[in-house]
Amino acid sequence: MEDSHAEQVLTVDGSVNSLGLVFVALPPLPPPPMVVKQVHQGTWADSSGIQPGFEVLELGGLKVGSMTREEFQVAIKSRPLRIRVQAPHSEAWRRVAHFQRETVRLHLKKALLQKALRDEHEKVKLELGIDAKTEEERRAKNRETRAEIATQRQRLEEQKAALGLQQEELQKAQQQLEVLDQQTQSRRKKLELDKLQFSQQQEELAKARHDFDASRKSTLEAIEKEKLQIASERRKLQSSADEASMAEQEREELDEERRLIDVERQEVAQQRDLFEAEKRQLQLQLEEQQRLLERQRAEMEEDEAGMARQREELLAQKSRAAQLAAQCAEQEAALAQQKARGAAEAQSLAEAKAEAAELRKQLEKEKAEFEEKSKKTQQTLLAHKKQLMQVKNRLAAEKEKIEAAKADLETARAAQLPAAVSSAAQTETTQVIPAAAQTELGTCEAAVQTEALPVDNTENTDPPGALPEPPELPDPEPESVVQRSETSPKSLRSPNLVASQDKLRSGRSSPFQEKAETRGNQSPSSPSKSPRFAPAPWDWPSPRNDAAGTSPESRTAASPRRLKAAASMEELPQSEESARKVLASSSRVRRLLAQELPLRSSNVPKGPPRRGKLLRSASGQ
Repeated sequence: MEDSHAEQVLTVDGSVNSLGLVFVALPPLPPPPMVVKQVHQGTWADSSGIQPGFEVLELGGLKVGSMTREEFQVAIKSRPLRIRVQAPHSEAWRRVAHFQRETVRLHLKKALLQKALRDEHEKVKLELGIDAKTEEERRAKNRETRAEIATQRQRLEEQKAALGLQQEELQKAQQQLEVLDQQTQSRRKKLELDKLQFSQQQEELAKARHDFDASRKSTLEAIEKEKLQIASERRKLQSSADEASMAEQEREELDEERRLIDVERQEVAQQRDLFEAEKRQLQLQLEEQQRLLERQRAEMEEDEAGMARQREELLAQKSRAAQLAAQCAEQEAALAQQKARGAAEAQSLAEAKAEAAELRKQLEKEKAEFEEKSKKTQQTLLAHKKQLMQVKNRLAAEKEKIEAAKADLETARAAQLPAAVSSAAQTETTQVIPAAAQTELGTCEAAVQTEALPVDNTENTDPPGALPEPPELPDPEPESVVQRSETSPKSLRSPNLVASQDKLRSGRSSPFQEKAETRGNQSPSSPSKSPRFAPAPWDWPSPRNDAAGTSPESRTAASPRRLKAAASMEELPQSEESARKVLASSSRVRRLLAQELPLRSSNVPKGPPRRGKLLRSASGQ
């Protein structure tokens, strides 16, 4: 147990890019230990044996508990890196690791299920015809618009904050300007007081100068007077020198007077020195006051220049504030427009979603209606198929009777040449009946061919009341009749066979009838068609025979066409109406034959006794 909980020191080389560790919490840690939460497979941590629950104690020699976030990021990226880890102290961490693995497995399962759900959702969208790209583009556009609106809101908030800061700065600048104005006003008051004091001092100096000049003039006058007196006294002394020698008292007085004059002279010199000193002091004071005045003037000029600059800056800041306010108003208007656009786009998105839901409902309704219609058409087609089989059996019986009449007629022609009239009448009767049946079958087959075309959801560009013409059908081969009869039940099962009564009732001639007429017109032109005998004058083809086709080759060529028509009757949806038309046409042909044959029999020479039997069998049919 002690070994399992022992500390381990691991080194990470420079070749390792990612350690593959996921921690529960990163530094700065509330509790000191940093616990490993998850270990990625195939990484350095997995290969070195680190498991979930290990505690990381040191990174690069530094304790993890005292690290900051920046120190941890720098240390985890440094190479080589020494990591000191400690194994978990309990089995709970193993349970945590197992739980982590289970969560990873469940997350993977959840991702796979979400992917399958997305695939199913895309398949359903493809089946319903919903375009996922347009929805994604709209969602992306909505996200972009929301992001742009958020960024613009952030910009507006930043601009508002900047504008608030600028307003605060403006208020501070205004307060500073007010303080400066007060200081300048106080300085102005001080300067005015200094000016008044200076003017008073100048007046006092002027008075002192005037007094000094007056005293100087008086002293100078007194000195000049004294000089004159001294000069006069000298003269007197020179004149009285002779007299002074005679009297000593007069000399002593003269010495005293001289001494007094010297004292006065000394006093005058002292007064001059004092006056000059005072004058110098006053000049120095005047110079100092002039200098102070010049300094104050310079300070005043500097203060005035600073005030002008501050006023200009204040005006510029006011203009900037006005511009910012205008920009804010414009941005608010643009934001309102963008909000309106976002609301319109959201409304359009809701309308598109509603339209998509309506389209889904319509598609589901159309699908259900289509299934019901397909079931009904299959049921009706089965009923029509049964009716058509009955009509086919009747037509096959009539066809066998007609072929038997044809065989009897051919044997009669081969037996006797004088019986040409009877054979011509018989061929006429035999050709009129299949021609009528062929025309009816051709019209039915043409209608079926036109209606068997697939019905698309395209618009009808034909004018109203116009009927589409039937397509030209190729000449059927005898071998394809059997294949057509075999494939007809499969074509009856297709849901695209929709009966059109207008096309069935239209009196257009079928291409089979036109080809039969062309072959009937071409057959009598070649005299080498009948190998047994040349035709008699009364056997020449009449307009009636031209329409029906009297040559045996034309009859043999028409037989696979009739088989084709009989086989195509299986594809006809409305079998009852077509069968009634065929029966009515065959009854009309029989009546016409019954009326025309007695008229022609009077002009034709008598033949063998078998002719009447053939006519009776034909009229009975």
